[in-house]
Amino acid sequence: SERVERVQVWLEDVNGPKGGLDKRCRVRVQSREVGERVVESSGADLGSVVYDAAERAGRATSRAVDRLRSRWLDAA
Repeated sequence: SERVERVQVWLEDVNGPKGGLDKRCRVRVQSREVGERVVESSGADLGSVVYDAAERAGRATSRAVDRLRSRWLDAA
């Protein structure tokens, strides 16, 4: 968590009053070490869409940090 510099979240109702699978959440995580990771999730329930996007952003950032550590250890 100390590696994360900024997290931005965008919420959108794509179809407006038409209904359907129209809620979208985009999360952008910025870090000096691993750069930027952007994930997006969409569905009918805003709560589950936000939860899914947050989980995916966390996993993507964690994988990037793990790859960076692996390269650093291989170089040592």
